[in-house]
Amino acid sequence: MNITPEPLKWFDLVMACGLADVRAVSLEDLITRTATNNGIIPVGLPSVRDVARGLMPRFAQVFGREVVKLQTVDGETDEEVRTLREIVDRAEEDARKENEQAGGWPSEPDLSGR
Repeated sequence: MNITPEPLKWFDLVMACGLADVRAVSLEDLITRTATNNGIIPVGLPSVRDVARGLMPRFAQVFGREVVKLQTVDGETDEEVRTLREIVDRAEEDARKENEQAGGWPSEPDLSGR
């Protein structure tokens, strides 16, 4: 699911399932287009985090899984949760450093080799 239009430049290079007249779209574009067509100015657009949070209950229902925060109800984390949080934090930091060393994420596809 594309929340922002940023990845669309990459998807425009792909013909999905042989459907030449079908293009990817983002939630942001759909909201903006619908609002504009109805004469409404959108106040705010959802972030990727907002959409993920909104989808989690449905994801849990569809896949028959319980989704829980990595923190117990009383605010204290148990050892297993603490370990999981450390693993996630380390992976995020490693990815951030590697991305930074590589010059960051490109904002559009590099077509110079075509």
